[in-house]
Amino acid sequence: MKKSVRINIKGTRWFPALPEGDLHDCVSALSEEGVLPCIEDHGEFCGRTEHLGRGEPGSEPLTDEELEELLTRALAEAADYKPTTELDTLGEMMCDDGAVTLSYDESEITGMAGCRTTIRIDNNGIASFSRSGAVNSHMVFEDKKRYFCVSDSPEDIPVCITTNDLVSSLNEDGGELYIDYCVEVGGAKAEHSKFEIKVR
Repeated sequence: MKKSVRINIKGTRWFPALPEGDLHDCVSALSEEGVLPCIEDHGEFCGRTEHLGRGEPGSEPLTDEELEELLTRALAEAADYKPTTELDTLGEMMCDDGAVTLSYDESEITGMAGCRTTIRIDNNGIASFSRSGAVNSHMVFEDKKRYFCVSDSPEDIPVCITTNDLVSSLNEDGGELYIDYCVEVGGAKAEHSKFEIKVR
């Protein structure tokens, strides 16, 4: 039997490393992910990153030495960059033979408005996440295991999830779910995330 529950979802992600490559590509990647620090707007970098899609048009490009310095500082900043999103919402929970299923609607807060997420934790401690709507995807989490993800992304790039830790105390009375995992895109480690759910 389904019942209405209050669900608190908290997600934290950060970018521990970038794949090796051209300095311009590395700095641009940090910039796109929002982890390029404000140092590019001050001192010797001020207004001179136009060729990276930022800065003032017509500015003098940074030298390779300056790019390397900017990248070094940006990576140091990125190591401490751990943006967290938190959603508190109503959802549904159903228990069936020891398995727990949660369903809730995403919002602008999580960046997935128009999606409905269904999470199922079975008796073996395996958690599956399915999203439908504006984005369709399916992910499987099992402690210390690696799985491919399925999504309707137009890019034909393999995405894998490796679960570092999974702890669940969910039952018919509520409880918590904690997952620590890494995301690989095209074989390269792209993101480290932690996901926490509290049901009451």
